[in-house]
Amino acid sequence: MSTIRRGVTFFLIVVLIWITAASQVEYAYHWGAVLAFLGSLFIADLMFLNDEDFMFDPFYQNWAKKTDPQY
Repeated sequence: MSTIRRGVTFFLIVVLIWITAASQVEYAYHWGAVLAFLGSLFIADLMFLNDEDFMFDPFYQNWAKKTDPQY
């Protein structure tokens, strides 16, 4: 599932780069801001949104049971 999401996001980034390069100067700043936002989301997706890599559990006791061998 993440491969499809990342592929679509990467395609949108490439399209936005093309649109930003083809737009007039006054609109290039706006398209550039959208491109920066989407690029930031893509980087956050690569860093944190894997099923295996990121585990959010607000309770330390549950996390300790899964990771601490001496619990």
